[in-house]
Amino acid sequence: MRWKIPVALLLLSSLASGCAQSMRPDMSGRDAGLAAPSSATVDSVAGLFNLRPTTWFAGPDPSLWPVSSDGSGGRSVVVMDWDNFLTVPAWPPDGRGYFGPDSFRFIPSMRRPVVEDPERRTFYEIRGNRIYAHAEGDNVNPGSWVVLCVGGSDRDSPYIPHVNSADPALPAGYAADPVTYAVLNNHGYVHSPVGFRYRMAIRMSDGTVFQTPTSMLYPVYDPFSVFRNPVLMGYQHMSISGKVYLAVGTEDAGELRDDAALTDPVGIADRVDGGGGSFADRQARRRIVVFNVGP
Repeated sequence: MRWKIPVALLLLSSLASGCAQSMRPDMSGRDAGLAAPSSATVDSVAGLFNLRPTTWFAGPDPSLWPVSSDGSGGRSVVVMDWDNFLTVPAWPPDGRGYFGPDSFRFIPSMRRPVVEDPERRTFYEIRGNRIYAHAEGDNVNPGSWVVLCVGGSDRDSPYIPHVNSADPALPAGYAADPVTYAVLNNHGYVHSPVGFRYRMAIRMSDGTVFQTPTSMLYPVYDPFSVFRNPVLMGYQHMSISGKVYLAVGTEDAGELRDDAALTDPVGIADRVDGGGGSFADRQARRRIVVFNVGP
């Protein structure tokens, strides 16, 4: 079950995720009405423009999940068997299979926002044998793991993931099966970035703000790299109660980043939510999900 996160990392059995290829333009609106360029055209101009990739949340659709049977009022499924990944109801309840056993089938550009709306910032929570579907503003259980399913677009770089065939976490036969293991194989110019980062900030009850460093890039399957990070999703343990600001960003194969939201998640979100902020702030706000940990 190589898509599962190591027990040493999560302290529980859990899942990784991936995404599928798409030739769609990015979600910023700047490409509206433009057809995707041919590979030859992109190849000839890619080095001239060096365009930044774009990032969006691509989590679950909570409205399509069942009401949780634990009385929390949230939406969740129960995992009956982690090894075979049997859930009640069957996975995925919303039809969005980017996170789960089939995750390797999909490259990042097809991990789409809920109803194609980049303002819909949703995420998963794993607590014990339950997986919850959450939207911005929800309450999350202390001690649980938040799972960030993120997608993105890149208009001028090939999809060349950070994969070294010697990595022990790679599934057997992945290179010979670019459909089942699409996320691990090169695909040329398919409008997809290759990896993601995230950063968390928490405003505690006394007003103090605690911030983590920006995460390492993921996924990176390379046993010889100090940056090895063989996961397809972002996983953050919720060990502190308060108001959480989780920002995400992406990177393309040319190492160009969409990282504006990572610089100041609290300041950006608070300015925009308060009715202010610049145009750049409003764009970056799409890459920040805000929720609460604790009652």
